[in-house]
Amino acid sequence: MTEIGESGVFALISDSTEAEKPGYNTPENVIESHMYDAFTKVKGRLIVSCYASNFIRIQQVLNIASKLNRKVSFLGRSLESSFNIARKMGYFDIPKDLLIPINEVENYPKKRSDYNCYWYAR
Repeated sequence: MTEIGESGVFALISDSTEAEKPGYNTPENVIESHMYDAFTKVKGRLIVSCYASNFIRIQQVLNIASKLNRKVSFLGRSLESSFNIARKMGYFDIPKDLLIPINEVENYPKKRSDYNCYWYAR
């Protein structure tokens, strides 16, 4: 923070979920590990909900889906809009053929784990 101030930034205004609560939050790498474990137990489709602005969480699910050879589809205008803008700006690392349009979800079997789709909802 000192470095940022010395570089000429007058004020930093940021937001963090539950920042006002005393104690520590769970580190992101631990959250991703728990999510991976949960996703491996799901044999059918999975719905994941997160804030449209939570790019870290979105990338985590993209990473997990890629490792498990699953597809990802977005549901919700806010999320889709935020994702597309951030993607154009280079914020996401997305493996080829990972994303499918929401209208193609029904083309994938509901119970085959190698074709399961993930939805994000705001």
